[in-house]
Amino acid sequence: MDDDSRNTFDVLQQEYEAGNPQALLDALRLLALPPKAGWVHAALLEAMIRWTNGETREFAEPWGLTRPKGWRQAAHQRDNMPCPEHSFLSLRGAVLRRTAELIEAGVPRLADEYGGVFTCIAEEFKQHGVSSSLARKWWYDEDNLLREPDSQKT
Repeated sequence: MDDDSRNTFDVLQQEYEAGNPQALLDALRLLALPPKAGWVHAALLEAMIRWTNGETREFAEPWGLTRPKGWRQAAHQRDNMPCPEHSFLSLRGAVLRRTAELIEAGVPRLADEYGGVFTCIAEEFKQHGVSSSLARKWWYDEDNLLREPDSQKT
């Protein structure tokens, strides 16, 4: 990196640290200038231009990284919060792993007031705000790789 680039990055860093988030985007633009990989430069520059011009709602949208409809930050943070008592898996991951363990051990899947795997999970994870209905929802979500497709939805 030459002295002019270093000075430019220093100025942009000062701007960013002073509260100007646009300075970070300007620094990214500079990093994407040739002689870096041509396709990286072209893709990043195109995405940044589309976002700056208002063609996309979110910065990462050109890469297909958008939040799904109905996404809520608080719920996402709760579901993905690391659980130290469960090897720092996300809360959702810890619930799914424990559910699989209980099902494998023979605990029935009934989710009523008298027991069942989801009631056990709710009791075990109550300090994290996990209810039996939330545990059941997570277990039967399409993206749960721990659950084999089955017809035992009870």
